[in-house]
Amino acid sequence: MKFDQYISLIRGLEKSAASNRGWYEIRVMLLTMLGYGYFFGLILLMFAPIAIVAIGFWYAPATTWDQILLLTRLWWLIVPGLTMYFGFLGTAVLAITAKVPDPEGTEIQRSEAPKLFEFVNTACKELKAKKPKKILIDDSFNAAVVTMPKLGIFGRKVILLLGLPMMKALSPEQLKAVLAHEIGHISGKHGLFTKWAYQMREAWGRLIESQELAGHKFSFLYKKFVEWYFPYFTAYSFVLMREHEREADREAVNLVGKTALGEALILVETKERSLAEEFWAAVREENITNDKPTLQIFSRMIAALSVEDPDRSRPSLEKALAVPTDLEDTHPSLADRLRAIGYWTDGELPPTPRQVKRTRRLSSSALSKRSWSPNSILPGMRRTLELGRKDTNISRRRRNE
Repeated sequence: MKFDQYISLIRGLEKSAASNRGWYEIRVMLLTMLGYGYFFGLILLMFAPIAIVAIGFWYAPATTWDQILLLTRLWWLIVPGLTMYFGFLGTAVLAITAKVPDPEGTEIQRSEAPKLFEFVNTACKELKAKKPKKILIDDSFNAAVVTMPKLGIFGRKVILLLGLPMMKALSPEQLKAVLAHEIGHISGKHGLFTKWAYQMREAWGRLIESQELAGHKFSFLYKKFVEWYFPYFTAYSFVLMREHEREADREAVNLVGKTALGEALILVETKERSLAEEFWAAVREENITNDKPTLQIFSRMIAALSVEDPDRSRPSLEKALAVPTDLEDTHPSLADRLRAIGYWTDGELPPTPRQVKRTRRLSSSALSKRSWSPNSILPGMRRTLELGRKDTNISRRRRNE
């Protein structure tokens, strides 16, 4: 499917979902089941020869044995064929039974952030959502819930991911709004759809990856289906996930109010933009010009996030509000989200929200005092430090040339 066809398909599906949401959800679920059906059909097809041999031994054991002995004369063809056959069958079964690893991050306990856990439990109860099995802290400026299987495609577990920089940049009420939005994604039908869609994508991904390593010996069994199916599934699920984003915003407003969510949306957008355009740009420049990699990156990033400068915040907010909703991100644009929750209407810019009141946080002093060494527990920051060393080496080579 060409890109313009994909865009046209999404536009049409948005109208379809708006006119009859219930029927649209049924169509998406049927499409998801088709992906599972074809996958399991492949496995059943590969079990067919084994079943035929078993039936043969049951009804005509002598004849079946004679046929097997006859085939052994072609062992130079049979052995490689059986190797490929059982290899494909094994990888297909493994694709739906393999244990899915948890996302990277450091797990925190209730004793380290009792207020955080208390609010998460309250929000899950209010929104009728499944409680997260774990809360992980990482070094991203983001928050997310991950709904994933316990084993292969079986079972369901929910993990809440919180970026420490984002937590440091928001006030308790603003952080509650972000948490309420994320928990809204695991309430009702959101979590179930995400689980089934995630499992199906992962199962197909593991199968195709294993076949790439084997030289695509059996790709003729699924290539045309995959090329047709996944563009359609991606388009259908994209429209539904965007609706889920809007619903999660409404859930957050019902739980904590539009002011807290509106402020959180603005701060997350503007602070993330500031990190990308100013902080990380400065770090890259330092790594290029200096002989040694930049030190204390994480501490400096946290300090940069705590700075309140209205002269820089207003232009950043103007840029953020000017970005339209596109088809690259399931989230609507900042402007559309603020309008939808009733926080802002076209006209004057919304007020720049104040940030963290240092006297009160959802996390406890135990969490604040915990060692957040990037080299030991924050894998993303390790990648940043490695990039810094690489940039430094490049700059040295340039100076020596």
